[in-house]
Amino acid sequence: MLGVALSLAGCVGSAPGTGSLEVTNGPCSGRSFTVSEDGAQLALDGECGDVVIDADDVTINLDAATSLVIDGNDVTVIANRRVDTLTMNGEGNNVNGSEMGSVNVDGTRGTVIATLIETLAVSGDDNTVNWDSGAQGGSDTGRGNTLIYNGE
Repeated sequence: MLGVALSLAGCVGSAPGTGSLEVTNGPCSGRSFTVSEDGAQLALDGECGDVVIDADDVTINLDAATSLVIDGNDVTVIANRRVDTLTMNGEGNNVNGSEMGSVNVDGTRGTVIATLIETLAVSGDDNTVNWDSGAQGGSDTGRGNTLIYNGE
């Protein structure tokens, strides 16, 4: 089983809001954490709190998260249920999810695919966002972005 060092908020024996321990594939149990190890691969069940990816070449499959912030490059995330807030920075990142509340794309050459996006703001360059329902459009202040709304 793969173990990855993550910083988890609110862990026993740590200062409030900080801490680290070895996390393996399995239950997320509402925890908030930061992935800081390049090349990490995780599959997490259940709802996560705030997830920050501050590493490159990371692959995560998670059920749901309160927020997802991607600051690394070449990150792939599959979100099987709802992500309340997605903030995608960095370069070459890909998020494939079902329901997303607020989506903010400030990176370069990224892709977001979702069944639902409630609000969308794109300020990066050369990104693609493709969704089926929710907001019928979004703000785009970047260059070379493609926003594809498939709804009726």
